[in-house]
Amino acid sequence: MTEFLDKEQIYKEKLLYLTIRGSMYRLDKSMQTISVLMTNDSSKGRFFSDNDYDLIIDCCLRELESKNTARTRTQILKVLNLILDHPTWMSKNKHRLGEINTKIEMIVIHEEETSEFTVKEREQIMRLNMRLVKIN
Repeated sequence: MTEFLDKEQIYKEKLLYLTIRGSMYRLDKSMQTISVLMTNDSSKGRFFSDNDYDLIIDCCLRELESKNTARTRTQILKVLNLILDHPTWMSKNKHRLGEINTKIEMIVIHEEETSEFTVKEREQIMRLNMRLVKIN
């Protein structure tokens, strides 16, 4: 983790680049790495900027519509939950909550068309829904 933080800009650019590329470049691993960076005490709140969070949210919302594995969808939903925990991003971006809510509603409505959600996906969707209801 220390090396990652010492060369923060280089790694952040590479991680965001891979995230933008989507599911064909192991999006599940990119999202998992983002989750770790957002929850680790030494990097939490300082590794990503609000603009980075916007970019990550755009990728998450786009990839929720794509064919992805259950693991990838779970990681995407987990990252969305973590970003909604970020007070600075939330205070500046409440206008994006409707977009997130609509996307979650759409994937739930079309669940049978793709495949049924796993337990972990359902847990993350439930957490996200509860958080969105509480915020609104």
